[in-house]
Amino acid sequence: MQKRVLLDERFVELLAKAGSEPDETLHMGIRARVRTVNVQQGFVVVMDDEDQKTERFGDNCILDCKKAEQDGFIIYVRDGTEEKPRKISIGDLQEDDEIFVTLWESEAKKIGKGIPKVEQLQLGTQRLD
Repeated sequence: MQKRVLLDERFVELLAKAGSEPDETLHMGIRARVRTVNVQQGFVVVMDDEDQKTERFGDNCILDCKKAEQDGFIIYVRDGTEEKPRKISIGDLQEDDEIFVTLWESEAKKIGKGIPKVEQLQLGTQRLD
């Protein structure tokens, strides 16, 4: 099955932010698998997907998703439809979900050394109706 990341109005908002951040790269659509979710703290612990060729997150990387949720950038896209992405919450995520993460370069550098702040998170697992 082919996976995709939908580009919509929220994507345009992210690109607009990118234009205001000099010399900052936005890394989009980085695949990961959810290990655990801490709704109270707004954290998601992720690991690299088994079939990924390059390691990004390792086996136990904490991501700070508070800002993404606050800004409405935790989304779900129903594949194969023309439906617009819908906002979901961190509480909608479950163990073993596939997700796509968007991070600024400065945050991506914190992987393995700190807690990166997520700019956008998209649920890739197709299970919400």
